[in-house]
Amino acid sequence: MYITNAFFRIFSSIADRGIVPRESVNRLIDEACRIISHIYRIQDGFILQHINNNINMYVISKISELILTRKIYDSLNQESGLVNKALDSTLDNIHMYEYFSVIDLMSFSLGRGIAFLENAINSRVSTEEKRSVDERTNAFSENEFPIDYRQHLIDRIEKSDAEGKSICMCTILDDTSESVFDLLWIQKIIRENRFLKVILLVNTAQISINFTSSMLEKIFLHRSFNYLASKLGDQFFVCKTFCPLISFQANLLQEEALQLIDQSDFLYVKGLNFFETCQVKKKDAYYAYVVYGPIARLYSGLSDYSPIFAYVPRDREGYVHNKDKQKIISLIDCIGTLH
Repeated sequence: MYITNAFFRIFSSIADRGIVPRESVNRLIDEACRIISHIYRIQDGFILQHINNNINMYVISKISELILTRKIYDSLNQESGLVNKALDSTLDNIHMYEYFSVIDLMSFSLGRGIAFLENAINSRVSTEEKRSVDERTNAFSENEFPIDYRQHLIDRIEKSDAEGKSICMCTILDDTSESVFDLLWIQKIIRENRFLKVILLVNTAQISINFTSSMLEKIFLHRSFNYLASKLGDQFFVCKTFCPLISFQANLLQEEALQLIDQSDFLYVKGLNFFETCQVKKKDAYYAYVVYGPIARLYSGLSDYSPIFAYVPRDREGYVHNKDKQKIISLIDCIGTLH
């Protein structure tokens, strides 16, 4: 069902743009499902037994590209029109959040991750649904997090700054709209801590609705990010990397990205998918995401819509996978043994 729905979203989106007839959608889904079922039956299901959601989404996008042709659907430039609208919409209103504290902005960035702005951009969505985007963005501003190490991250940076010691945070961001909020708190914490350096590790490929390197120019030109732009090459650095997957996998990162991670003091990793695929054991890491869906519940040990800002020390993991679901060690269990 998950795979069928993924194909439905892709082909329906193309039909909505008038590129293929609406009546062709079911036929395209059938063809795509036949291809992927053939792939997953090869060698008695070997691929299916060893695949994760990251690779599964890659296969889905490549099959869609094969059927539609790259001219119609480019698996490395997905949803470009939608994400640009999401970016513009977010930037239009981001000035309202400029004067909040770092810790509040962290909560807004998490809320924005489940605000589903991309759905609300659709003109057919009701005014009430569009209004609820702001409500969901603000949903965690006064909530207690079941796992909350926001102040731990802030204190770490401020302590180093007070001692006049350089400290470097390597950052991986998630969806387009929420990343604008992340960059806002990063700008503020850079402004408040002159010995802090931040490296943004960002994809050159447009996968799903993720934030990409092509969006940075618009960010830097926006008045709300004048200070961040002024610190480019001084306290704020950008490392562009290529990844055809929906989230970076620690074992598949390019060499330059790995070197910059090595040079950093700790990581800040945003997003549910990145938490699942980007466990970097050689560095202290902070993971921020909102639990949503059965896999997230399984790996976190928490219920849907739980906001998480976790700290995982080096040489440890945020969860331990096992083919037997009963033997999976969740984040909430790991946290209990980490600190």
